[in-house]
Amino acid sequence: MKNETLELDKEQTNAEKEKNLCAKLASDANMDHTQALEKLKKLNEAIAELIEDKTVVVIAHRLYSIKNAEKIVVMDAGRIIAEGTHDSLMKNNYKYRELWELSEESKGWSASNKDIKEVEVKGA
Repeated sequence: MKNETLELDKEQTNAEKEKNLCAKLASDANMDHTQALEKLKKLNEAIAELIEDKTVVVIAHRLYSIKNAEKIVVMDAGRIIAEGTHDSLMKNNYKYRELWELSEESKGWSASNKDIKEVEVKGA
C-alpha cells in the first residue's frame, strides 16, 4: 500500500472496514489474512507511538484497540458508569469485564454464506 489511500465506504460497519483493510493489505502484499492482521497490529502500534503525550479521544468498536489507554471511560445508556485503566476496570467494573470477555470470545467468530440460513419472517 505504498503511498496509496484506501477508500472505505462510510456506511460499512467497523468490522467490515477492518475486514476490507485486511483483504487490501493481503492482496497488495501477497499475504494471507493472518499476516494482514499482524500488519494491522503493527499499524496500530505506530499510531500509538504518534499520539504519545497527546490527548486523544477514541470511540472504540474493538476493546483491544484501547486496552493500553491511560484512561478508559465506560458508558452505559449514555451515562458514564466507570473510568480507569484496563486492569482496574477488569477488577472493579462488571460491565467492562463482561464486554471484554464477549470481545475476546468473538475474536474467532466468522461467517460465510454457507453458515447463513434463510429464516422465514411471519407477518412480513
